[in-house]
Amino acid sequence: MGKFIDLSGQRFGSLEVICRSGYDNHGNVRWYCLCDCGGFKKPITAALKSGRSTSCGCYQKARVSLLRNTLTHGDAGSRLYGAWSNARERCKNQNYKHFHRYGGRGITFTEEWNDYQIFMEWALANGYHDDLTLDRRDNDKGYSPENCRWITQREQNRNKGNNKLSADDIPVIRVMLNEGMVSHKIAELFGCSGGLIRDINCGGV
Repeated sequence: MGKFIDLSGQRFGSLEVICRSGYDNHGNVRWYCLCDCGGFKKPITAALKSGRSTSCGCYQKARVSLLRNTLTHGDAGSRLYGAWSNARERCKNQNYKHFHRYGGRGITFTEEWNDYQIFMEWALANGYHDDLTLDRRDNDKGYSPENCRWITQREQNRNKGNNKLSADDIPVIRVMLNEGMVSHKIAELFGCSGGLIRDINCGGV
């Protein structure tokens, strides 16, 4: 059996490895990974190192959306296209898992950005590059040129400024705590207070 190599803190495509997540049915180590879009994935070591796992699946969804909308530009599958597609899905697709946080509470996606080419031109003129993520300056307003900017994922999590976690977040956080990850790092990733993470650790949430 080979020497265990800790991948925590490393990046593979859009995935940042947070901590170990146990094993799959074949004894392969799994890892909790945070995607640049905010999603999570639990790939095995080999999938990360071989390049088979580079995102949480958001890019694949973007490609499906491309086929459905028969877009003619050549940027489909890029990280920028994924950011555009994900933002539209949050606001317009009622089947999106977090729709209630976006379109369901009145967050809109400006009509002019329905044309990806217009969105891309705005992004490139406003400092976009591949290690940044789309952020709304005012979380109670929609996606528009006036309310959006490009920041790092870490800055976006820090700017959330709330103590709300979804029911899906809590078991993930408990696993991270059990793996020895420190509370302030988890709080930074989820955009909540360290006190809330400590409450989860003590069984209070």
